[in-house]
Amino acid sequence: MSEEWDVVIVGAGPAGSSAALAVLQEQPNARVLLLDRATFPRDKSCGDGLAPQVIDVLDSLGVGAIVDGWTPLRELELSRGSRTVRGLMARPVYVIPREVFDTRLVERAVSAGAHLAHHRVRDARVDGASVVIDEQFRTRALISADGAHSVIRASLAPTQGRRAIAARQPVARTPPARCPGTAGTPSNPTATSCMPAMRPGW
Repeated sequence: MSEEWDVVIVGAGPAGSSAALAVLQEQPNARVLLLDRATFPRDKSCGDGLAPQVIDVLDSLGVGAIVDGWTPLRELELSRGSRTVRGLMARPVYVIPREVFDTRLVERAVSAGAHLAHHRVRDARVDGASVVIDEQFRTRALISADGAHSVIRASLAPTQGRRAIAARQPVARTPPARCPGTAGTPSNPTATSCMPAMRPGW
């Protein structure tokens, strides 16, 4: 017999954890289930950069403090060949590894009342006014946050479209006077690796 939940969210990354926080902010007593095939902490190859608008959303969910300990990046530098352009950004951004950011966010969702389960979703079907996931979980509100290869989308709304590939290659950069203060890593006067450089493939 399948378990009944008010909301089931497939995928406990930033989208899923934020959705859980939003639900629980509106309905603190809601039974919210987060399903993810991975155990946390886990890393991802895309999404370390956090735009100011992301910080705004985190603040609205009451979890803006998850960026604590990471130095904001205020300067942007673009280079091609021998040409370099740099300038101050209108608002600071952060560069936080997904292994850290995602773990902090899902921990906040669990602290708010969500239940996190390690489970690889393989199928979903509509049953009347509910959706049944893997014949184990039943809900009237399903949120698909399981990424580009979404099992939920393939099961309930199959489509054909374009796919993209993301790649990340961290490189060491050590501008002597600027590194810890502007690079986006935790403040550390002895740091020698400042920020992940974005390489072709993004």
